[in-house]
This record gives sequence, C-alpha cells and structure tokens, in this order.
Amino acid sequence: MNELGLKQKVSPVVLVDATSRTPTLVFVHEFSQTPVAEELHPCAYLHYAPTYEQWKSDYESAVQAGRSKAHLQRLEGVLRRIETKTNDLRPQYEEQKEHYRAAFARFAILKMRPIDVIVCFPSDRAEARFYHEVIANAVRVNNSNAVDLTPFFKKEPHFKVGKAVSGKKVTVKEAFQKIKCAYSGCLSGVCNVLLIDDTWATGTTAGAIVSHLYVKGLTADTIITVFAPLIVPQSQA
Repeated sequence: MNELGLKQKVSPVVLVDATSRTPTLVFVHEFSQTPVAEELHPCAYLHYAPTYEQWKSDYESAVQAGRSKAHLQRLEGVLRRIETKTNDLRPQYEEQKEHYRAAFARFAILKMRPIDVIVCFPSDRAEARFYHEVIANAVRVNNSNAVDLTPFFKKEPHFKVGKAVSGKKVTVKEAFQKIKCAYSGCLSGVCNVLLIDDTWATGTTAGAIVSHLYVKGLTADTIITVFAPLIVPQSQA
C-alpha cells in the first residue's frame, strides 16, 4: 500500500485474438471471504450489490420454472444473506467513496506517466461513472491532450459480463461482440492507457475493451493501467 492508501498488482487479461496483456491494477481493497471470516470492508458493497441483483433474477426465474420448494428456499436464504450485507455496507461505502476517488486522482497526478487515452467501462450501474470525470480531469493535469474515449463505447442493453449465459461464463469474444466501439481514429502513437471501473474480477470486460483499442491501432508496448476500487479474485468472482 502506498501513502495514498492504494495498492497495486498486475493481472493478465486475454484478448479476443487469444493473446494476453498484463495491465497494472491500482485498487483500494481485494475482496476476501471465507466460511469463518466475513468480508466487512466498505468496498465489498461493490461486489454484493450486483450479486444481489443477479441472485434475485435467478430466484424469479426459478419461481417461474416451478423449481422445487427446497431449491427456492436455498435461493431465498442466499438472497437474504446478500441483501443484509448490501444494506450494511452501502452507507459505509457511500461515506468513503469520495476519499477513494480523491486518492485515485492524486495517484494519476503524482505517480503516473502522462496518460494518453482514458476509457471508463460501459455499465448500467453508476458506480464506475462516479470516478470517471474527476479522474479524467486529474489525468489532464499532466496531459491536457489526453483523449477520453468513454463516449465511444456502448454495450448492448441488459448485457452483463458477470451474468452467466446457459450456465457458462461470458467469454472475451462474446463481450467484444456485445460491447461496441464507434471510435474511428488511430491509436498507434498511444503510450499510456487508463481504464476505469468500480470492480475488477475476471478481466473479461477489460479484455474486450483492450481488444477494441488494439483494433484501432494500439501497440503491444502500450502501458495499460486499471483503476478499480475493488478487486475480486477469480476464485470468488
């Protein structure tokens, strides 16, 4: 952890062409929960909130499908547990999130080489967008010509990388197809890219976004950094 309260690690992502890149992740907290240790960090809210929505959808689908009483009771138990965690952690996260955002902004100004391109991941939820504008302005302190490509990225309605399709996790290829990039410029001269999201888990969305950037001319030696308050290990994603 540095003096800004942020941590760093590298994590490989697979691109749509099956090659990989290794961005540097800058984050506040790494999610960790075991049967004997509950996750209590405020950033864990970013994991529980969308997880609750997914389990709620699964429960409603199970009811419509006429699943057994035992199955429905199990889902109800999970829902209650996740709802409690979400409600407990939401006010703590809301109280701290401006501090997290300020730390990311200071990191961008003080610790990073000038950023050339910024992308905030497209999402139906507002969490990542909360960080976007302030961090983008901080990036421009060191490079007033930094290009924000966020408006060029759109995902198909209702598509969620974290939502399994037919019991299978979404692949980078599927995410690449569902997330569109309308940018028509060339990125061949770009040296540093900053990606912004609220949570990093499987790296699938990042793989899709970075794949689009490479289609637009990004080169293999480009440095890629990701700002995300919460990191969720793949074993717990």
